Amino acid sequence: MSNDNTKIASAFGAITALNQSVVLDVARADGGVIWITATSVTATFTVEGSFDSTDGVNGTWFTMAASPSNSTNLYTQVTSIVLTAAPTIFWTFRALGLSKVRAKATSFTAAAALTVNMAAHRSEV
Repeated sequence: MSNDNTKIASAFGAITALNQSVVLDVARADGGVIWITATSVTATFTVEGSFDSTDGVNGTWFTMAASPSNSTNLYTQVTSIVLTAAPTIFWTFRALGLSKVRAKATSFTAAAALTVNMAAHRSEV
């Protein structure tokens, strides 16, 4: 049996305007995490997945759920990440079968750029 959990994909990028996104390759991943760093921001991000995107832009995209780390209910999921201050939590998502996942700014007002960080993981078999 092979232990194939050594490859971890990651992506990060500065968001400075509406409709910008950070894209993560999740083709070999089971799930991932999104965390956002900012000092002063009002923004909304939509978490989107694609089965057929090859570059993070093309392909068919759909809204998917993410779970906030501060939830006391394991089954709490959101389809939009809404920020009204500097974030102090992260969001997890499932990625089975997807090729790409992106966090896309669907509303954005910030004094300075914010950074979206994403990482994918593969569970040990």
